[in-house]
Parts: sequence; C-alpha cells; structure tokens
Amino acid sequence: KKNNPPHLLDDHKTIWTMSSSSSLTALGSSSTASSTEGTVRSILGQLPIWEGPTTEGALPFDERTRVGRLARNGLTYYLRPNVEPRSRVECSVVVRAGSIDEEDHERGLAHVLEHLCFRARKDESASWSVVRELESRGVKFGSHSNAWTSFEETAYWLHVPSDFAKRAVELLAALVAEVRVSDADVDAERKIVVEEWRQGKDWQQRATEAHFKHSFRGTKLANRLPIGTLEVIDKCTASDVRGFYERYYDASNLAVVLVGDFFSENTEWTTLDDVVQTLDDTFGHMFPPPPKPAEEEASQRRKWPRPASAFLLPLENNKEDSTSAADDDDDFFGREALLLTSSAAAAA
Repeated sequence: KKNNPPHLLDDHKTIWTMSSSSSLTALGSSSTASSTEGTVRSILGQLPIWEGPTTEGALPFDERTRVGRLARNGLTYYLRPNVEPRSRVECSVVVRAGSIDEEDHERGLAHVLEHLCFRARKDESASWSVVRELESRGVKFGSHSNAWTSFEETAYWLHVPSDFAKRAVELLAALVAEVRVSDADVDAERKIVVEEWRQGKDWQQRATEAHFKHSFRGTKLANRLPIGTLEVIDKCTASDVRGFYERYYDASNLAVVLVGDFFSENTEWTTLDDVVQTLDDTFGHMFPPPPKPAEEEASQRRKWPRPASAFLLPLENNKEDSTSAADDDDDFFGREALLLTSSAAAAA
C-alpha cells in the first residue's frame, strides 16, 4: 500500500531475512503466513535475552570518568584519563543545538554558525587567529581540529599533544564563547557553505533527502537536514545568526569532554582537579552564570535525551507535510529510475 510507512508489513505479509549467502530471501507471502510467523518466532527465540535493568534512566558512567558541573556557571564536563595513545588529548565542546532547533526561516543557521566559530574572535580585526595558533603547534585544521552540525547538537573538537592541552582548552573556549558574527564574516563564510551545499547535491544526497522525507514524515527530521536550504543560506544576516547563537550558546546548554593522557611529561596538570580549574578559568569565565537561581536554572534545563515530542511537528502541519513529502518521493524515485534505465540501455 502506497501510504504505509516502510517499516510496516503490507497485506501480503512479505517478510525478508538474510540468507546464509548474505542475500535477501523472501520467507513467505499470504499463502504461507503461518509458517513465516513460525520461522520468525524461531529466529527471535534464538536471540540472547536482556537480563539487565529494565527501568528507564541514564546508563551508569565508568568509575574512571569524572562528571561534574562548574560551580561558577553550571557548565557540564566529562573527564576521562586515558594513556593510549600516549601524549595525546582529545578536547571537545558539544552544544545542545542542532538543525531541529531551527525555525523555518533559520534552516541552515546552526551550520553557518559552526563555520563562523572558527573564523574569528569578536575583539580582533584579523581572522583565523585560533586556527593559526593551533597549526603552529602541528594541530592541522580538518584532521586535528574540526566540527560537525547534526540534528540535535553541534560539536567542536581538537586532537592535540598533551603538553599543549591546557592552551588547547583555552582556544576551544574562545572558539565558542568569543565568536565574531559580522555582516562581512557571514558574507565570506556564506560562499563556503553554499559550495558545500552544491557539492552535496549528488544522487546519494538526493536519495537521503527522499528517504528522510518518507521515513520521518510528520516530524522535524523530515525537513531539517543540517546543511539547510539555499534560500536561507543566501539571505541570512549577521543578526539572524547572532540570534540563534544567543538562544543556544550558553553555559546551561554546553558540555565539555576531555579524554586522553592528561598527566604525561611536560603537561601543566597533575590531578583532575587541575583540569577542572582550567575549565573554570576558561569556560567558567567566558560564559557568565545564568541570571536565575541555580535550582530554577536546573529545572529549566532541556531534557536529554530529548523526549519524542521534541521531534514532532505541530498537528496543523502534519497533513500538508505528509502530502508534499509523498509527492517529492514519487517524483524523486521516478526520475532516478528513468536515469538508471537510460544508463543501462546506453551501456547495452
């Protein structure tokens, strides 16, 4: 049936499984539904049974991981000493803001902001000072320092030598706390983002977009790929990007994750308390404490993982979204089938 989601069985009750030769084999149709059901039950019966706790809740952390919040502003941190690879530390800051947090007129702004964070600090006239300092210590942009924007978060990370880790934390804090968002910066970075959008418009990306529109119909995921829309990217202003930044880049919405060989030779840290003090001197200083009392701020903190309701569209939008998504799917797959058929005929 055309309108059935892809994960539901149709009237023929055709069920697929992987055969021993790793090819898909049909186990049955309506005439053999009972035997098919028995086969599936037999396969499920061979799977191991979960014997752990069944109540909902966060998984416990490994005892070697230190989790806490800065006293100054409540920012969350995760610290994990790990001596392999030796003399290396991975530094990350994760912002709980991604493409599903964008309004319709902001689609793509989380990704544009990610680019701007590397471009310049707000009190400097030049650009790329953080990147230049990192590269002067062998931290190459792209392979050792980078970022990504996803549906639910934006993350920035650095892979650095241990003896540079303290300074790297300072630079990481500057990336997200002191970002310069000017009209000139947005115009310059816009060209790069548009080129990324253009390069992504291959058949794989088009198939992904069609798949998301069909599979996640009725949710924000259907039309919130992080790359955004060309219309928004072309027209967004510094004020638009700054508004998104001010809504989400605050201490209550950030987490810092440090993993690595913290205490190797020539490092400035000797204990985890030293690491926490560095976080307090940087992130604690650059992100002011929230104006509300700590207890009220904690109650206002967004739940994580997000509840299912956070992904749903308003009810009045579901019908329109479902219709347009179905039309887009039919149009896309029809065009791709025609292209593949034409290519096969030409090859023959």
